[in-house]
Amino acid sequence: MATSARLSFLSLPVLGLALHAALPALAVGRPHEPRVHPSDVKNAQLLATAELRLAKGQAAAALEALWSIDDSRPKLDRFTRARLLGRAAFAAERYEDARAALEEARALTVARGYRLRADLELLRARAEHALGHCEPALAALERAGRERFDDVPAVLVEAACLAEGGLRAGAVEALSVGLARQEDARLRAARTRLLVEIGARTAALVDARRAAAAMPLEDALLMAHDFVEAGALSEATELLRALRQRAPDDVRPRLALSRLVTGREAAAVAVEAARLDPSRRADAAELLRRDGALSAALRETAGIAEPRARLRARLAVLIDARAWDRALALQAQLRDADLSKDDAVRYALAFAAFSVGDDTQASAFLDGIVDAGLFERASRLRVAIAACAETDSPCAR
Repeated sequence: MATSARLSFLSLPVLGLALHAALPALAVGRPHEPRVHPSDVKNAQLLATAELRLAKGQAAAALEALWSIDDSRPKLDRFTRARLLGRAAFAAERYEDARAALEEARALTVARGYRLRADLELLRARAEHALGHCEPALAALERAGRERFDDVPAVLVEAACLAEGGLRAGAVEALSVGLARQEDARLRAARTRLLVEIGARTAALVDARRAAAAMPLEDALLMAHDFVEAGALSEATELLRALRQRAPDDVRPRLALSRLVTGREAAAVAVEAARLDPSRRADAAELLRRDGALSAALRETAGIAEPRARLRARLAVLIDARAWDRALALQAQLRDADLSKDDAVRYALAFAAFSVGDDTQASAFLDGIVDAGLFERASRLRVAIAACAETDSPCAR
């Protein structure tokens, strides 16, 4: 029994040594100094917070977290901070800050001997382009390699910078490579504009029609406007006809198309526009009148809400229809609408009066016309009135 107690007693120091060896290393040396500095902990938390806020689309809040970081700490993950700062600043449209942060991220990557990250180079290119710096934008795209053609905004930047430098063929090629990798209406729209500029209008129309089917109508209408600006009126017309079919309840493609086409098509499109927007009935009546559809034009005038516009349109249709008496019967309404002194109205009534043989009334209407565009016509009508007064035979009117 004594031997057993002695053995147990002797084993205590050994057990103590074992327990001491199992204690954490923190207990060795300076027991009151923490292993991790509080600023390093806070910096790590701020980086995580910024990442989370960026994922939620809260760029300004992410910047606030990143700007709160203590960058004097040697253990700070400076690459992650620069990466997040570049993304957040770009999202907040602080492009100069984004450019500087992304350059820092690139420099840190190079210094460590790591491979450049394509996503950061693409973002750098977009930031440089937003600042109007095409040369560094193209350099960043080159560093990103072929991956840039998988990123639509990057392809658009490359095409825009090449075109600005006069390299339109290169810009078209960049857009074509991007389209070969993925179908995107933005790329097609950009290629459409370039093809129009270099005169490849048929190819441009093919692109435009494909792009228009997948983009907002307003953007498609802008493409049609680009065709008009370039003088490609037939291509603009074809595109607007397609947009008219695509958007049966939208007045805009009809209004644009009615300005490009003529005759019956112009009138039909204008009538459609007037059904969608009654304020366009005066335009519809005018185009119907020009097309010779006078009965339809007269019916359209009845729906014109503004009294002066309605009377003007009605008078023009009645003159074209040679309904002289009905035109002269509008005098009281024209006077009440304060249109009796309008030179165009006075000439129309003078012509109607002359046509029914009332030369005295015709001359009275002609008195006072000073509009340069009507003065010559008024003068010719005065000559006709004078000629009729000098002959005893029936006067041709």
